[in-house]
Amino acid sequence: MKKFKELRPILKDLAHKIRENKLKLKDHQREHNGYGGEYYSKVFRLVYEFRHKHIAYCVLRGTPRDKIEKPGEKNEPNKTYIKQIIEEYSSERATAPENVCAGS
Repeated sequence: MKKFKELRPILKDLAHKIRENKLKLKDHQREHNGYGGEYYSKVFRLVYEFRHKHIAYCVLRGTPRDKIEKPGEKNEPNKTYIKQIIEEYSSERATAPENVCAGS
């Protein structure tokens, strides 16, 4: 069973990758007159993943959604993705062995 506590090191790793790629993006923009290239999409994907995993982590810990963030109308998080993450890190069926007899 994956536990929600396993999300914390993942979030730390994502934050580290975001910082690294932001620095690379800035360097690349300086060298190419503002063009971000592949680094822009990498940073965007990492930030998207971090945001949703952070929300799921906080929800699993019991923090109310309104305390986590207050997004604008056009900046709502992907609720389906958050639900997926929550199920992945709180589901007991994911690792429970099948066809186990309790009387054996």
